[in-house]
Amino acid sequence: MTTQTMLRIDVEGAASILEVPQPGGLSVLQDAVGGMIEYVAFPNRGIGCYLNEEGKLDGLEPNVIGTRLWLSAYGPTDVIVGPIVLLGDRTTDEGFSIGLTPEQLATLVQEFGLVINTDADPPPDGLPVAGCVVWEDDDEGM
Repeated sequence: MTTQTMLRIDVEGAASILEVPQPGGLSVLQDAVGGMIEYVAFPNRGIGCYLNEEGKLDGLEPNVIGTRLWLSAYGPTDVIVGPIVLLGDRTTDEGFSIGLTPEQLATLVQEFGLVINTDADPPPDGLPVAGCVVWEDDDEGM
């Protein structure tokens, strides 16, 4: 069984690395977002995310980073709520999601000022680590 590296970001901005097994990762992803998963692509960045399919119905709080990713791809047409799991936008020949490349992960960490939570597994080499994520909201809305 192989694993794919994905990045979970909650509504407070806390980020953690998920090593999602392939096959068998559905329950890991559902646990990470707190419900049934829905996939959203961000083709302008070559990544996508899983989010809680019923997050808006359940009244989940907005995810600022997820919404900023949405805005960069689609403009001010929606808001992302609840925790998200970021991954690559490709699939294997068997149809399994492909994780983030080290370059994609580093770009996200730098762009959003993320610091990977090390309460679980250690992050890949070269990424900043701490007990929480530090990021600043700019004055452009979200």
